[in-house]
Amino acid sequence: MDWHEIVNDDFLIDGVEQPVSINYCPLTGSAMLWKGDMEANNPTFGTSGLLYNSNLIMYDRETGSWWSQMLEMGINSVKRLEIPDRLQVIETTWGTWRQMYPETILLTDETGFSRPYGLYPYGSFKTDNAILFEVSNPNDNRLHRKERVLGINVGDASKVYPISSFSADVTVINDTVGTMNVVATGSSELNFGAIFNRQLEDCTTLNFTAVQDQLPVVMEDEEGNQWDVFGVAVSGPRTGEQLEKTNSYIAYWFAWSTFFNNASIYQ
Repeated sequence: MDWHEIVNDDFLIDGVEQPVSINYCPLTGSAMLWKGDMEANNPTFGTSGLLYNSNLIMYDRETGSWWSQMLEMGINSVKRLEIPDRLQVIETTWGTWRQMYPETILLTDETGFSRPYGLYPYGSFKTDNAILFEVSNPNDNRLHRKERVLGINVGDASKVYPISSFSADVTVINDTVGTMNVVATGSSELNFGAIFNRQLEDCTTLNFTAVQDQLPVVMEDEEGNQWDVFGVAVSGPRTGEQLEKTNSYIAYWFAWSTFFNNASIYQ
């Protein structure tokens, strides 16, 4: 992903095979999973080679429209201001993922291209304080520029949860961002984070506590339901229900504070 940034594939979603695009920007440390347009002759995305605030700009091969990854919307042509159909993605280490889903199929590095896979192409960029390309808000020093943060936007409200601020154990935070009651779960040692809406379709607002050593189960609520890392109830009276995905993902702090410069930091 550091070298190609986009993988177009087909996933079985709700029993239907659908096109999806996994996209990752190594310069902003942000990963997304979008559904493709099932009505399009070509539902795939490509890398434009352009950047906006150091972040990946893609194009869809059906219309040639450009899409800003971190803004998660079309920015020109016939798709301007359109929002992609987004799916939950969990960014973590291979070791943690295999604990949760040991039968996972791994993307091959036999791509037909000659690339030094396994070698990061940007040197010390992941850890140093440098920015390779100009951004509009480079001086928000509340966190180290490359701090990995789990951020969420709700209307005009924006908030981040630094991955390093989660404890080594699975952590659960019941919180409110803007008008939404949310639950953030993560672990600094297991290296993951996710945020869900904790108000259900029946208007029940749940409060969660952490579950340890039962991956992929990470939390439970006062009704006795246990929920996995994708926000799916795997046991209890709500088994099979899924918490609503939020407009949230992990990125470097400099990128999040550039795109959403009113962001607060969870303390």
